[in-house]
Amino acid sequence: MFGTQFLMANVGASPGVGLLLTELMIVVTVALVVKYIRLPYTIALVAAGLGLGVLRAQHYLELDLQLTPELVFSIFLPALLFEAAFNLHLHHLRENIRPVLVMAVVGVLMAALGVAYVLHIVLGMPLAAAMVFGALISATDPISVLALFKEMKAPARINILVEGESLLNDGAAVVIFQIILAYALTGKFALGESIVQFLLVSLGGLALGAACGYVFSEITRHVDDHLVEVTLSTILAYGAYLGAEHMHTSGVMSVIAAGLVYGNYGKRIGMSANTRMMMGVFWEYFGFLMNSLVFLLIGTQVDLRLLTNDLKLVFLAFIAVIVVRAIVVLILAPVFRIMDKPIPASWHLVIMWAGLRGSISMALAMGLPVALSYRQDIILMTFGVVILSLFLQGLTMPTLLRKLKVVGASRPVLEYEERLGKVLVHEKALIELRRLKEEMFLAEKPYQELQAYHNKALAKAKEDLAARSEGEDAILEEQIKDARREVQAAQLAALHDAQDRGLLSDEALERLIDYLAEKENEDEEQQAQVQDPDGATRTD
Repeated sequence: MFGTQFLMANVGASPGVGLLLTELMIVVTVALVVKYIRLPYTIALVAAGLGLGVLRAQHYLELDLQLTPELVFSIFLPALLFEAAFNLHLHHLRENIRPVLVMAVVGVLMAALGVAYVLHIVLGMPLAAAMVFGALISATDPISVLALFKEMKAPARINILVEGESLLNDGAAVVIFQIILAYALTGKFALGESIVQFLLVSLGGLALGAACGYVFSEITRHVDDHLVEVTLSTILAYGAYLGAEHMHTSGVMSVIAAGLVYGNYGKRIGMSANTRMMMGVFWEYFGFLMNSLVFLLIGTQVDLRLLTNDLKLVFLAFIAVIVVRAIVVLILAPVFRIMDKPIPASWHLVIMWAGLRGSISMALAMGLPVALSYRQDIILMTFGVVILSLFLQGLTMPTLLRKLKVVGASRPVLEYEERLGKVLVHEKALIELRRLKEEMFLAEKPYQELQAYHNKALAKAKEDLAARSEGEDAILEEQIKDARREVQAAQLAALHDAQDRGLLSDEALERLIDYLAEKENEDEEQQAQVQDPDGATRTD
């Protein structure tokens, strides 16, 4: 045996440190390896976890860290939800709140009941047990898909739709699961009482989280120390969750509301540019760490031998989940079309296929009481659906995005970028030739020949670029974004240069950086108000 045993022997009486170091070494190794293979990072972590699970089953490796419900809900989930909510612009969420709420609440309930009835009819599973499985499997976990969206530069709005649904349906699915589990164990169900309970738990969590976010935002307003403010955000993330659970409301909803308020209101009124930067770096790293450990542990918890022994049950459950989600999206599609900014039809299939399952479903399954009938079948189906959705849906998502032309620059923008690139490379060539002549004594004849070639090519490239730049709204929008980014970089460079020359004090520099950040936010909000659903600037 190796790995954990070696580390634990060197950390004395702290076996938990050895386990954590082992996990972190695996995380770093996978992160480095995926740079050389075409495999999404989170899916590669699950694959590594599956390999570790096989080694552990064969007693080649001792790795006793378990993905328990307590670990998921008390340690991982508050951080993951808060990080996502903190970085979600409320303006963008508000613009898309109708489809997000419909999918996150109505869609979750329809999916839970639909999967339950399919399994009840096809497998003959008791309806109560099938409803428990339908409820716990209805929470989507599209983290790996969102990473792909970012990598492939998918439209920002589809990212908002998928991430917003995931954030809110986590809370809705957990509350629905608790109600259905109580019915499965007691046999008693009152529709009116269940609706009231759902509203009290969900809205109570949202209200508590929003209140916590507001209070911490006001505290942050009076603090000017980025280390203290980052610590406050950590207390808020876990405090909102634990406080809501203690008050028997939804901890998940509470964290989401706290993150949204703190990331939109608190960031605006109480954080300097330096604090915002530090806060972003901290939560980016913390989210990366929590995500990495969750996906690695998902793989280690799955016993591949059990899955292969009952593949029929697992595949039927997976097909039921996929088919029901497709039906739900199809039924709710009219809601997407009657909005002020209708969702493009090509996105419907992406939204359906982006509904991966993950750690919440597994945590709910592992926490099922022993007295529940069909408990082992439910756990087996849950683990199988999670693994299949991560690999089948996650790995095929890039192809789907390309086939539906959801990602990739439009042809006019692509042609513009190519012509711009030709201008830049020939300009750079001329600059380099002049340097070679002055510093390395390049002879006049080769210098003249190469200079003539690049001057001619540059003139042609500029002519082509000017022709392509006229009359295209998408190209004008691209030029605006590029110019704004370049100007902001030049402004920041000028400020830092002035500070280095002694023209600006540290305090003046920070205030000026805050001023530039505020102007940038104003520009982004103004730009967002004139965008149509697919991101193109309006001309009306």
